[in-house]
Amino acid sequence: MNVKHVSVVLIIFVLLGLPGLIDLYHVGGYYLGVFLIMPYFFYRLRWEDAYQRRARRKWGKLRNRGRSALIWREGLQSFVIFLVIILFSQYVGNGRSPWEIASSLSTGQLLAVCLLLLCFSGFTGVARWYEKEKTFHHS
Repeated sequence: MNVKHVSVVLIIFVLLGLPGLIDLYHVGGYYLGVFLIMPYFFYRLRWEDAYQRRARRKWGKLRNRGRSALIWREGLQSFVIFLVIILFSQYVGNGRSPWEIASSLSTGQLLAVCLLLLCFSGFTGVARWYEKEKTFHHS
């Protein structure tokens, strides 16, 4: 077992034991989410080399679209991932639905949260583009 395997197993044990340490509103939903992401972890561990080769090949084709289009693409993916994580964690941890969260904020607060999320997504899009370019050139 290498460091990646040990770290993934450790992360899974921490995720499985977390409800014993903190109060969660929807424990069943939490465990469902953990069990849904576990196959992804194991897939990435088992097929890491093939995944990296396929990602480099795909990035080689995608990079012909231009830098700004790829940054927008990566930023949009980051935005969706951030939004899903935030909404899922609020639902599981506090029992608040997305509509409940949106209705409890004023229009200005909602716009500020969306703007902050867009800024983080933009920075993440640039960082992901840079990392994929670096990986592509070092392969």
